[in-house]
Amino acid sequence: MTGPEFYLPHCPLVRSKATTTKIRPVFDASAQTEGGLSLNDFLETGENLNPELLAVLLRFRWHRVAWVGDIEKAFLQIEIHSKDRDALRFICIDDLSNSSLEKEPSIFRWNRVTFDLSSSPFILRIVIRNHLKTSKELDPPLARYIEECLYMDDLLAGSESAEEAIKTINCVQKVFKRACMRLTKWVTNDLSLADSLKETKSTSTGNDLTHPIGYEETEL
Repeated sequence: MTGPEFYLPHCPLVRSKATTTKIRPVFDASAQTEGGLSLNDFLETGENLNPELLAVLLRFRWHRVAWVGDIEKAFLQIEIHSKDRDALRFICIDDLSNSSLEKEPSIFRWNRVTFDLSSSPFILRIVIRNHLKTSKELDPPLARYIEECLYMDDLLAGSESAEEAIKTINCVQKVFKRACMRLTKWVTNDLSLADSLKETKSTSTGNDLTHPIGYEETEL
């Protein structure tokens, strides 16, 4: 063991209506031990680096064409230092039907940041901010634009036209691609922009852009 050791309890979250991940494992870093403390009690949460949510929403509603993107598996793109991984251990039982539990359970540990850690939002934001500051190919106005429109792993942005939106989206995608991150789950209030995103394969497989923002779904 190279560092503190902790075993995270976990359970599956079934989301039958989800377009991508139907079953998501949920890890509880807030679960208390016999001593009454949890893993989150020992983690530095860091300051809140997200912009004010009200400001993000107001900027989002300012433009004629609104569009939203999501960083795919954002936290899982960030690696945990090897000396800290033993604090993110968890047990997995291969065969739950074996009540005798004669077989030893498998022990795993997270190599990447998981969602439930109290420090995860700060880690994600500081990694993205560092990328925006150190990327030599990125111009300052675009970096500021992303900073102001990004809240957690969601990008809420807008443009004055579909053509302008496509250009901006292409630039933003290149920025995140250099950070090994991918933007997916696009939603927009402009039907022509939705069609363009589908044609350029800017959306993830199975994502539905047929009911954009601001359009009521009509039952046939």
